[in-house]
Amino acid sequence: MKPYSFFKLWILGFVGLLIFDLFIEGVVFEWLKLNGTTKNDWFFKVWWVAVVIWFKQSIKKPKIEILHFHQLSIHQTCNS
Repeated sequence: MKPYSFFKLWILGFVGLLIFDLFIEGVVFEWLKLNGTTKNDWFFKVWWVAVVIWFKQSIKKPKIEILHFHQLSIHQTCNS
């Protein structure tokens, strides 16, 4: 994956997570009257786990592709 494409996907993921969070906090929790209470703590625990998983995956993917590209270039050099 090209760096520009990866950056676009990363921004799209970030915006998607942010919009989802704002919708839940601004609409759903207000409708259920859970804002300002401890009853919505479960959401924030799940939210931060999802953000950490998303971030770790976004860091891991470019490393895997760089390693794969490096192995391909070494293999092609050896076969030449």
